Amino acid sequence: MAKAEMILFEDFEDSSGFTLAGCVPLYWGTAPLDGTTSIPSQFQQGNSSQDGNIFYGSLAKENSLSPAATMTIVLPDLSGYTNLELNVALAAAEGIWEPTHRDSLRIIGGTTTSPPYIECYMGYGCRPVTGAIDIFLPSSYPDNIRSDVYYPIALGHQFQDFNYTIDSNLKLLTFAFASSAGVEVIGIDSVRITGNAIAPTIEDVLDFFNESIADGTLEGYGPGKSANNRLNAFGNMLYAAYNMIADEDYEAACDQLMDAYKKCDGMNNPPDFVIGESVPELADMIDELMISLECEYF
Repeated sequence: MAKAEMILFEDFEDSSGFTLAGCVPLYWGTAPLDGTTSIPSQFQQGNSSQDGNIFYGSLAKENSLSPAATMTIVLPDLSGYTNLELNVALAAAEGIWEPTHRDSLRIIGGTTTSPPYIECYMGYGCRPVTGAIDIFLPSSYPDNIRSDVYYPIALGHQFQDFNYTIDSNLKLLTFAFASSAGVEVIGIDSVRITGNAIAPTIEDVLDFFNESIADGTLEGYGPGKSANNRLNAFGNMLYAAYNMIADEDYEAACDQLMDAYKKCDGMNNPPDFVIGESVPELADMIDELMISLECEYF
């Protein structure tokens, strides 16, 4: 399988890349690991902690009926990826959280462009919300807040990594935090999303090849009549690979695809058979297809 690529990395070095809602001013935002005057910290770096700033949240209420404060990250388009993994490095104050209040941290995946609104009531907690990836709650008083997915693992002063499988239809990632005291502090050191790009199929490659010829962005390359002959020969390589894959003869298909790739890779030896605006994308598609077939050239 191809190595997973980094799709999103938010390290909170500045205040771009996320939006805040419902938070008390001066108690939410980026700050050094040691904290600030208004947001003191006992946090410690963990396995994946980054040098520099982290995100702090504290005093996540304006009154007893206020909704949970939220920090939302707009995600890039994930539809072209599979095996999507979310990694979040989290920390929190220890031993002070109260289940009778509304103390909680929620990680929420959204499929729309509107951040969620989380209703909370003192003494009853916050209402469930669609798209919850994980929720951290205290089980007693006083207690740490503990992951529902990885229970009984609790957040402490040292940052810990939490990993989750996520869907490709997500558009937003929201951290919703509700607390009842200024000393109840959460920290987010980094947010990462990794995944594997969905490889094109041989049918995709053939469709792109034919469409590129039709729209004039791909043509044969060579002197005189040889240009058209080379274009046809290149197409025959792709169709031969199609039949080999259909017959599950993947070794032969890999050889055929490599021959085709060498005829469109921009190198002089051997000379390319095709030319045009579509050639780089065509070469990339063949390359990605070979990787997905686990051809031994890679």
